[in-house]
Amino acid sequence: MIAMSKPLELSFWGAAFLAVFLCITPVTAEAGPDVGGAVDSLASTALDPAGDLIGGGSLISASLIGIVGDIVSVLDDNNVVEPFLGGLISQPIRRVALGISQMGTGALEGFHAGDRKNLPEAAGNYLDPQGDAGAVVETRVKTFAMGIGAIPVAVVDLLTDAGMIFTKLVGAEGATGTLSGWHNDTHNSVFGPAM
Repeated sequence: MIAMSKPLELSFWGAAFLAVFLCITPVTAEAGPDVGGAVDSLASTALDPAGDLIGGGSLISASLIGIVGDIVSVLDDNNVVEPFLGGLISQPIRRVALGISQMGTGALEGFHAGDRKNLPEAAGNYLDPQGDAGAVVETRVKTFAMGIGAIPVAVVDLLTDAGMIFTKLVGAEGATGTLSGWHNDTHNSVFGPAM
């Protein structure tokens, strides 16, 4: 029996990447190959999305744990019981939230080798939230939204970094610039500008 070969199948994401890549890649090279840049993009293809997913998941977790700490603080850190309990249960919960948040922002900045302006880092946001309940909830929601926003950023990172491997190898500076611009614009829209 002769084995028939299966026709080439392309996944949805593979087809989407190929379509975007072919639309933005110029026909002719504008410069010589940038092998060093291609190697850097190869490393970024793994590290950038990993940082986005670890950081995003951490920010989502930190915001939810922070909300639990806020709810518990209504019981153990109010004017009546504060002299006796003083946040005995809520403060450790908030410290865990702070640690997870710092881990997430560290992953987002470390894996991208850059500092971002809008990442939630202030210990006061978790350990001693100021303002009314609405302001505290707004801080938690912003942190949660930033964590959710990291998911599409990871997809864009994967597509742009993988595309830049090829555009740098063939010397297509225009296409590399387009991919780099898309990459940077996506980061700036979710995490704020680089510092």
